[in-house]
Amino acid sequence: MDSLLRLVWGADAPAIRDAYPVPAAQQAAHDARNVTSLVATDGLFHCAIRAAGLALADQYAKGSRTHPTYVYNFDHLISFGASFWLPTNPVCVEAVCHGEELPFVFQPDVSIINVSFTSEEVVLSDLMQTHWAAFASTGHAAASVASVVRKLAPQAVTQAAALDWPLFEPANESYALFRAPDSHIVPHPFRAKCAVWDSIGWDWIVD
Repeated sequence: MDSLLRLVWGADAPAIRDAYPVPAAQQAAHDARNVTSLVATDGLFHCAIRAAGLALADQYAKGSRTHPTYVYNFDHLISFGASFWLPTNPVCVEAVCHGEELPFVFQPDVSIINVSFTSEEVVLSDLMQTHWAAFASTGHAAASVASVVRKLAPQAVTQAAALDWPLFEPANESYALFRAPDSHIVPHPFRAKCAVWDSIGWDWIVD
């Protein structure tokens, strides 16, 4: 872990190391993979996406962008994870991994791997498809727009109520948290843990 941090972040490695201490049990086992995974998740996803969202929101507020920004976090452990991820990605059976929302956005025929969505997952998929379609067609993902788009798609299975999804703005940093059965809006869920990444800046990822 220390070698990786030095390789990627150089002089900033100690600050990241301090923010992600390795638990004693993992130190004793000489295995820091779980903590290193958290570093990668926050540095490449949670905090990088937050920083990009804030930059885009600032541009929209200043009038240099014509469309607003919406940010989401998918946090649903897929019910058929073993069939979906094994044998190549066993860690993803018990954790939500990158790309796991795609079956819910596109709802493919998962019967080809002899599984099916639960009834709650069908609702979740319908909800996500509604918001994605609204954003793709209008540039807005808010509930009022999503409700109009839904009327154009009578084949929607559950007619799940759309979320009151606000714009992503510095004052609120509102995320749509998608998971079954309780998708909802969460204000600034990553602000605190992203402080160390904000202090380092993002030149390392741009370069």
